[in-house]
Amino acid sequence: MASNVNADVKTKFGLLICHLTASGFSYEHIQEKVMRDPFFLCFERNEVNRFLATPIETIVSEVFHKQIYIDYSAPIASEIFWAGQMYISLLLNHGVPLQRSLLVYPLEKMISLFNPYHEMADDRLCLRYLEDEAKTSVLKSVMEGKISARQLSVLTGISYSAAIKYQNNQTLFGMSASTASSFASLLDVPTCTFTKESAFVPSISSLMEDAAFRATYVEILSEYLSVEATEIALVESADDKKTNAALLTNHRALFDYHRFLLIKNHNRQTKITALGPSVIRAISKAAIARFKETLPKGTVLF
Repeated sequence: MASNVNADVKTKFGLLICHLTASGFSYEHIQEKVMRDPFFLCFERNEVNRFLATPIETIVSEVFHKQIYIDYSAPIASEIFWAGQMYISLLLNHGVPLQRSLLVYPLEKMISLFNPYHEMADDRLCLRYLEDEAKTSVLKSVMEGKISARQLSVLTGISYSAAIKYQNNQTLFGMSASTASSFASLLDVPTCTFTKESAFVPSISSLMEDAAFRATYVEILSEYLSVEATEIALVESADDKKTNAALLTNHRALFDYHRFLLIKNHNRQTKITALGPSVIRAISKAAIARFKETLPKGTVLF
């Protein structure tokens, strides 16, 4: 079900990891940069177009400070390409922040799972990761070799008992934004390392081809607009004035799901409103989450 955007992100990230290793960067150096360099927060900021538009050579130059030449006709290492794709699959399908998946499954570990997982559907690897993450203290992994729980307590102002409790992932993921920011600043990692779910929202263009997902999307949209779902109709284009005028005789609102435009009657005139990016992301994310509840556990959408 991967849309072009989602598939392109998976492919490009896999190629990036391949070309970085081929250029002599160690697995440890690659994962440290991806985990900590601000460039890779483009996903948390929903700036995926920035990632796709930036040539791999430029990323390597600006983030890894090395000029490289890429021979795109040369063969790539299948296991490394696959590993890079799996980090993005975790982000797309389970909302695991890229910075945390690299912490729980360092690059060498992910590559080691190529056999037998590359022969299976992505959901098998994703489910194994989620099981392993639940057994891994994210906070202890970040602290390891750098700071003790006692020192964390002193430097952040939380009690020692709280510092110990936060070594449990469920407690950690429920911490306040201010505490998460304090931990992240002290431990030199992005705040998203400690959040339960990434802020990134996948492209839903391919899901909109599925009637069940469209129905779920309309449900969320109707709740946002405080109208009944039956009072909203999805349309192919806000520009089809004749068809839309007819539909508006039986619906309170129409929604152009290609351009995210809301169409309503206002004083007997058609009014078209563009939903803001933050609203679009929130509705899309809520629709994905509700739709997944209807599917078998571990289903890969992207």
